[in-house]
Amino acid sequence: MNIIKNCTEVWSQLFDHKSFIQSELNSFVKEFEEKRLDREVVNLLDILNVECEINESCDKIHSVEDSTLKSLNEKVTECFKHTDNILNNIQTKKENSILEIRRKQREEEWKKFNEDMKPKYIDLDIQFKRQLEEIKKIYEMKFKITPRLKQDFQNVYTNGENFDIPEKIKVSAQNKFENPIELEELLWLQTKLPQKIHFYKLLEECNIILPELKIEPRNPELEARIQKLMKLEEERKYREMTKNVDSVRFRHPEDSIAYQVKEMNRQLIGVLQILISIGTGFAFGFIGIDWLVGSLDPGFRLLLGIMCAMIIGIAELYFFVKKLSEPVPFVSSPNEHCKIE
Repeated sequence: MNIIKNCTEVWSQLFDHKSFIQSELNSFVKEFEEKRLDREVVNLLDILNVECEINESCDKIHSVEDSTLKSLNEKVTECFKHTDNILNNIQTKKENSILEIRRKQREEEWKKFNEDMKPKYIDLDIQFKRQLEEIKKIYEMKFKITPRLKQDFQNVYTNGENFDIPEKIKVSAQNKFENPIELEELLWLQTKLPQKIHFYKLLEECNIILPELKIEPRNPELEARIQKLMKLEEERKYREMTKNVDSVRFRHPEDSIAYQVKEMNRQLIGVLQILISIGTGFAFGFIGIDWLVGSLDPGFRLLLGIMCAMIIGIAELYFFVKKLSEPVPFVSSPNEHCKIE
């Protein structure tokens, strides 16, 4: 029994740590309680007191909220409105100031433009009046009056103390109305005659002098050139008319077979050049682009070839027709050339 008891003691000492752990825990708790005492409890009580105070203050705030926050909210919104109005007013003032500055600039530019245009207006008016006077002088009708109208003019002029007499009437009176008068003078006579006379009756006793159109002479160099060209044209027509009669001018270059064959060869060469250009254009579109880009669809290659050939054909045809439409210079004889200076 002693052996078993001793073994159990040894076992418990070696492998059973329950008693050791329990003693350690008891010592730790004892030490913790002795050192901290009741500080944690005091802290918890303080926290509870603060919480109670916060709850009381929250209740007060909730009670005051209905009375104060509404008025505060209204004041804040009103303040925001005033600030918005102030900002809008400032913005409008800035815009108005910019518009006012631009308006003043436009007014100054307009004034400067008017000042610059005034002398031009004056020059234009002077030129217009001068040209109007020139046109009047050229196209103004004048009237050669009969002796009876001369007598009427003289009577009205001598009895014209009661009304103003135009300067033209005074000038005509100095010449005893021998020179032709103008339409204004005739109208003035109609208004000043004591008896009312229709205007067409006054015209019946006048000879109307129509203005003559001034024909400016031609330039002498132009006239000489025209006469020379007319002589050359007449000579060409005469040679064309007498080529079957005159044995000297019987043969013309355009009548020979060589000339006709040469012209035919020229046209055939032009057509051959067009066909070669179209063929090369088709080859470029059908084969050349395929070599440059890579393998393409045969239908697409055919379309490219036709497009290139069509563009080159239209261009070649235009230049060919333009070349054919040029006039062939006429030569009267193989040894004779006409030169116009």
